[in-house]
Amino acid sequence: MDFVVLIRQEIEQAIVTLEAKRAALNPEVANIAITTLREKLAALSEPLPTPQQVQGAVLVADMSGFTTMSELMDAEEVRDMINAVWQKLDSVIDSWGGRVDKHVGDAVIAFFGLPVPREDDQERAVQAALDMQMELALFNEGPLRQMNSSLPQNQALRMRIGVHYGSVLLGSLGSNGEYSIMGDTVTMAHQLEQQAPVGGVLVSHQIYEQIHPFFDAETREGLTLNGKAGNARGYVIVGEKPHAFQRGNRGTSFLETRMVGRTQEIGQLQDVLQGTIESGLVQVVTIVGEAGIGKSRLLYEFERMLGLWPDQVALYRGGADRSVMQRPYNLIRDLFVNHFEIHRRNSATVAREKLVRGLMAQLGPEETGNLAKAHTIGQLLGFDFSNSDLLPEEKEDPRLLHERAFHDLVTYFSAVCQNNDAAVLFLEDIHWADEWSFDLLDYLITECHELPLLVVCLAQPDLVEKRPSWHVAEDHDQLTYHHINLEPLSLIDSRHLLSELLHQAEQVPLRLSEMIVTGAEGNPRHLTELVKILIQEGVIDTSSNRWYVRMGNLADLPTTLSLPKLLNNHLEHMSPPIRTVIQRAAVMGPFFWDMVLLQIGSEDDQPLTWDELTAVLGELVDLGWIYRRKNSAFAGTQEFAFSHDVLQQVAYSSLPVAAGQHAHARLAAWFVTQDNEKMIRLAGMVAYHLERAEKFNQGAVWYGRAAEQARRERAPETAVTYYHQALKLLPESAETEAYRMSLNEGLGQMLRLLAQFMDATKAYQAMIAAAESADEQEAVVRGQLGLFMCYLLQDELSLALNAANDANEVAEAAALADAQLLAQAALGWVLVLVGEQHTAVQIGKTLYNNIKEAGPAQPKAHMQALLGHIARESGHYERARNTVETARQRFHELDEPIWEALMQAQLGHIAREQRDWQTAVSHYTTCLHYARDLGDVYSMVLALRHLGMIAMHQANYEQSATYLQRAFTQADKSDNDVLRMQVSCCLGQLHLLQAVANPQSISDMEAKEDHLQLAYNWLEKTLRLARGLERPLPISQAVSGLAQLFLEDHLLDEALSQACSAVEVALAVRKQQFGREARRVTAVAWRVLGMVLAKEPAKDRQVTVQQRPVNAADCFSHSHRLLSEIGEATVDELLLTLQHWATYERLREDLEQAQVLQAEAEKISRDYHLE
Repeated sequence: MDFVVLIRQEIEQAIVTLEAKRAALNPEVANIAITTLREKLAALSEPLPTPQQVQGAVLVADMSGFTTMSELMDAEEVRDMINAVWQKLDSVIDSWGGRVDKHVGDAVIAFFGLPVPREDDQERAVQAALDMQMELALFNEGPLRQMNSSLPQNQALRMRIGVHYGSVLLGSLGSNGEYSIMGDTVTMAHQLEQQAPVGGVLVSHQIYEQIHPFFDAETREGLTLNGKAGNARGYVIVGEKPHAFQRGNRGTSFLETRMVGRTQEIGQLQDVLQGTIESGLVQVVTIVGEAGIGKSRLLYEFERMLGLWPDQVALYRGGADRSVMQRPYNLIRDLFVNHFEIHRRNSATVAREKLVRGLMAQLGPEETGNLAKAHTIGQLLGFDFSNSDLLPEEKEDPRLLHERAFHDLVTYFSAVCQNNDAAVLFLEDIHWADEWSFDLLDYLITECHELPLLVVCLAQPDLVEKRPSWHVAEDHDQLTYHHINLEPLSLIDSRHLLSELLHQAEQVPLRLSEMIVTGAEGNPRHLTELVKILIQEGVIDTSSNRWYVRMGNLADLPTTLSLPKLLNNHLEHMSPPIRTVIQRAAVMGPFFWDMVLLQIGSEDDQPLTWDELTAVLGELVDLGWIYRRKNSAFAGTQEFAFSHDVLQQVAYSSLPVAAGQHAHARLAAWFVTQDNEKMIRLAGMVAYHLERAEKFNQGAVWYGRAAEQARRERAPETAVTYYHQALKLLPESAETEAYRMSLNEGLGQMLRLLAQFMDATKAYQAMIAAAESADEQEAVVRGQLGLFMCYLLQDELSLALNAANDANEVAEAAALADAQLLAQAALGWVLVLVGEQHTAVQIGKTLYNNIKEAGPAQPKAHMQALLGHIARESGHYERARNTVETARQRFHELDEPIWEALMQAQLGHIAREQRDWQTAVSHYTTCLHYARDLGDVYSMVLALRHLGMIAMHQANYEQSATYLQRAFTQADKSDNDVLRMQVSCCLGQLHLLQAVANPQSISDMEAKEDHLQLAYNWLEKTLRLARGLERPLPISQAVSGLAQLFLEDHLLDEALSQACSAVEVALAVRKQQFGREARRVTAVAWRVLGMVLAKEPAKDRQVTVQQRPVNAADCFSHSHRLLSEIGEATVDELLLTLQHWATYERLREDLEQAQVLQAEAEKISRDYHLE
């Protein structure tokens, strides 16, 4: 049989590959893996069986059009065409689990039911038939025309397909002994094919009985089958039915009941949907509860209600999977896979076609560029449009693909909402979702804010641990996010559910009823499973229409009817082979594979044969403990799943420790035998099983590989988890110092991306310690520069300066020329910020002279970045812009996207300070896209904060609030108080601006009060954070803002106290830092103090600041001087100071001085085009 030969070839190739990589693998793991493969190969080398009867589905497909084609094409073209089309069609059969039996002329015969029958063989055969028709249609449209472009449009290949199910004889034919299928079932499939419509699929009644819930079909009467002329009936398959939401997707064939005890939650969902439709705004509902508590059932009932909803609602269903081969964006991909009826077994061509057709149905005509949008979305979601001519740039630039695909998905859902009253997304088990899916979901929720889109998520409580940022978003924006905690059923509701389940019972003793209800602890699934077990144990007799309770059989069960205890009792009474199989299956987790079980048990004294293992698994399926999954993560294996988590946990906990460790080790070895790409993606799984096998050294290495894979795939949260696991397992020794150093470096980089700077500094400090122990001086410098970045981005300038100095000294002592250049660039950068401009310029000149010609690329890029930074701080904007752009290009060539994003932000700063708002917005938006693609929280907050400030300056307060709220959410997600403080300050300023504006109406007056309160709240939050962090400049900013609020409320004494405090704090900083930011904050503090003192100009009030008396004019003068020193970057602040000063001079009747100040203000307004 050909498929056996192919499997043998695959295994032989895998053995050769592992032998070649033996040196790179741990010897023990390599030996186990190769032994496992050799055992698998030996099992496949057994002699073929004698002829036997087997049950299965037979597919017969006959092609027409070859003869006509041969008249228009030469013999070689015809041969190539035949080979190409059958290669595609055969691969479709294979992908659905069928086996090509033979090709006969223009026909193919395939069988579904080998090597073992499956319960869904009929469904697989019909799915394959539909896919074959679509694959042929695509072949006619594409490859066929490419082979012969002169073919008339009406010339194409056509196919009829017949499918029947029954018994066939599997045996050898002829002298060559080839195995084939024979019998009436094959004959019937031939007859169905001959009477099928061209381009159609005709199935027998036996097939239709099994598959009618899944497919739409048209009845075909008057068929001639098995000699019955004109009396038989068949069914032409029209297409697949839309999938109902899969309540039973965990394999639980539970007893049907009405939903009990969730009336309030259903009402909440209905209210939120109605609110979504009426407001036209996005809403997110997260339903949280333990496994089995009824989340899926609640969603199922809500879906039923949607069918009766008066408004037109587009429903999308998806879910996360604990699959070991999870891909990026898997949660969002699943939405489209379900909605467009794309199967994992569809060929790549068919899957792409289904996706494109589905997307285009909403996006609109191709000529508007929508086809490119569909391809971009498909490429992001893993449908491989790499050969598309519509994605020339995206294929080469992952960041650009990410940016455009995210935007195109917003366009798609905008179209869906426009074509319907609302769109509803059902997302199950989001606690298992990958990091990329969460990022995309966050983006969609944000960008689709003004769409009638309802997102309903189901999750278990550990969502908060796996994705803390989701909980933060719920707390932060309660107008958009809604949280429903599904609590256990009350005793009353539990009793109602039990009565529903046992409605056929004659009489249920109260004692048994209370034992079941108490044991279930309010969990509906547990209650249902308890009833099932009691039925299996004979306590509840269901052999007749009326059920009877036989309390005598309860004596053999535990006194407490909890689900774990009953399952454990059942497990103990199983036969040893069945118990061993289920225990070893539990080692793999929620999913497991038959071939792996066979290999784990191959070293037993009496290992199970393949047939014995298949029988055991079948018995466990019948018991309801496990179920077969339609798709498998690994070719050549049948994947199973436990019906629910408690089963897997009970089976695993019953396994002896030594046996469990051995099974984990064998399982890790089996994963290593997979092909290289799969093995890389399975690194985390290999590591976990090695850890459980107490092979800690090997586990640490594999966790490190998993972390590196997550880092390459730009999943920093996942990478951090794996780095921590690797470091936890890695023993402390001189031999492991180098690896510990590498792990801590990677950990520091990922924590830095997440803006978790405190933890990142600890990782870099550990890296430095390990590097010093291993005498790796270059690594010491890298660690110091990592510390420098963490301190710099937290505005810890003195610590950043120390780290840069340390890096420079180590590099100089170790004669590490390139590293020293990087350290000097870092040193120059922080010197600019603390006001040591002259020293920074000298460093910049030295770097320029040393590496302007043939210097190494990385130091050259950082040198350009430093020179641009110096030029910007000096107000030489054209030079700054050109230099920073050169640095950006160099970082792009070096593939350093983090620094490229920072250069985009720097270009935004340059444009903003020149009031070129459009250019600034463009750069900040690009920075935001880079940062989102990288998972770089700091740069995201940086970009959003400045976009908010620009919108604020342009009086677009609503847009500003949106940007700043998004920035604060990101800061909250990172749990970073410095970022929270920075954004809080901006939000305080935003509401302060609106609070001090002159109201024009009653509604403005009401809004003014709201803004006063909000400004006070945000500034108080800023002050609290700044004091906790001991940050004097933000303290001064917050106190200045509070002083203005008190001034607006005419609380002059409080305003004066706060304003004096703001000036004192700022002046204390000025003694240590002379950078532009320190000067600007001090200037603002002086102006606010002047505004307070100017409130009563006739009194000419004075206060003492640093033992010197000052009045309002003195304060305005100090503010004017500092802002003039800074130059163009703060002309807006300078203009404000001049206006307040001129007003003060007019009020105290010094009109000459007021006129001078007003003239200066007007000149600044003219020169810089200010209002």
